[in-house]
Amino acid sequence: MDAIQAITQRVSAPQLTGPGPTPQQIETLFQAALRAPDHAWLRPWRYLTVQGEGQQKLGELFLQAALAKDPGLSPEKQ
Repeated sequence: MDAIQAITQRVSAPQLTGPGPTPQQIETLFQAALRAPDHAWLRPWRYLTVQGEGQQKLGELFLQAALAKDPGLSPEKQ
């Protein structure tokens, strides 16, 4: 798959489900990210991965922030 095809055929999922990427796939993603155009030399020097129980905790933090912004947030959006 070439870059133009990858860009024009990409799809955003509104809600992600498992399984997540394998360790090998994550490493490939990191290698690709390090080569992304960066004209201001702002390349990240570290990447954070959130897996397992950490995903649940992060989701709860996102929910708290969303409820602080909109206390009437519907159950579907929660």
